Amino acid sequence: MNTYLKWFSIVVWLGVPVNLYFAVPALFFPGYAIDTLNLEPGFHTVWLRNAGLLIFIITAYQILAAVMPSRYRAVAWMTVGGRLAAAIYWLVVTFDWLGTSSNPPGFLPFLIGDVAFGGVSGALLYFGLRAEATARQRQPTGAAA
Repeated sequence: MNTYLKWFSIVVWLGVPVNLYFAVPALFFPGYAIDTLNLEPGFHTVWLRNAGLLIFIITAYQILAAVMPSRYRAVAWMTVGGRLAAAIYWLVVTFDWLGTSSNPPGFLPFLIGDVAFGGVSGALLYFGLRAEATARQRQPTGAAA
C-alpha cells in the first residue's frame, strides 16, 4: 500500500470513532443525544435511534475501505461520497436554507467533520489509487503482482 493509501486508511479510521461518538448515544441513549445536541423537546427517539443504527452500518463499510482501499475501491469511493453527501446535507441544515431547522448552529460540527473527512480522504484515495495504477504500469511484463 502506497503512502497516499496508508494516509487514506488513517483518515478513514479517524472517522470511525467520530461516527460512533454520535451513533452510540443516538442508538442507546437518545435522551442524552437530544440534550447534548439541544434538539427540540419531544424529538422522536425512534428516528434518532434509526440514524444511530444506520451510522453503525455505514461505519462497518468504512472499516473495509480503511483496511484494504485497493481491494474495495467501490466501497472506498462510497466512503468518500457518503461523507461529501452528508456535508452537503449539513450545509443546507446548518445555514437553514430550507427554513426547516430548529437549531442550525448545533449542526455546524457535523458539517465541519464531514467536509474535513470527505475532502481529505477523497484526495488521498485519488492520489493513492493513481500512484498504484502508475506503479502497476511500470512493472515489467510477466512480473509477479
